Amino acid sequence: MLLASTIYEQIVQDIRFKINRGALKPGGMIPSESSLCREYNTTRMTVRKALALLTEGGYIYSVSGKGSFVCEPDHNRHILHFNEKQKTVVIRRLSYSQREPFAYDIKYLPYDKGKPIVEEVIQYATFPEIVAARMSLFSVKNELTIWVKKAQGEEIKFLKTEEGHPLMVIEQKLFDDGNKPVGWGKIYFRGEYCHLHAVSSFSDRTKRAL
Repeated sequence: MLLASTIYEQIVQDIRFKINRGALKPGGMIPSESSLCREYNTTRMTVRKALALLTEGGYIYSVSGKGSFVCEPDHNRHILHFNEKQKTVVIRRLSYSQREPFAYDIKYLPYDKGKPIVEEVIQYATFPEIVAARMSLFSVKNELTIWVKKAQGEEIKFLKTEEGHPLMVIEQKLFDDGNKPVGWGKIYFRGEYCHLHAVSSFSDRTKRAL
């Protein structure tokens, strides 16, 4: 039997995959906790941990006494642009909270005429998953850099903030298994809307060592 941490991660991956591919539609109910317990042969605590991660990621929301449902990303706006000269696809996206922009996201992907980017994938998928629509996710290396800066230029315009306002920036570089760049992007978060949270566990390694 798989370790619990692996199980909840698998639940998260499976549900995200179904949402990204449209098998679970916005507003649709996801399987109940008891159904997921039976499907993955695991405990309710493990299932709830997976659902909590999906909720934090903005994929689902819960309604007391009814269950969990797929989020509707109505308040997110994205613009898809093709730069013919540079042969790149540029994706710009604004994310909103209560009608106020809190994140500005810009991504660059190599243009591939034979593998167009589907709008539904842009709405729901993470950056590696957008790239994975064109190649295997297992062959994608993800490199992240995080820092803090003061707002300037187009960041002020899109995030509707003042010059010098604190922003958290996450730069993401994606490489294929030959170390060739296949994607690059930055996300700018208004400082008051973000925080970092990390959880680390050594129990799995300990069990394997034993």
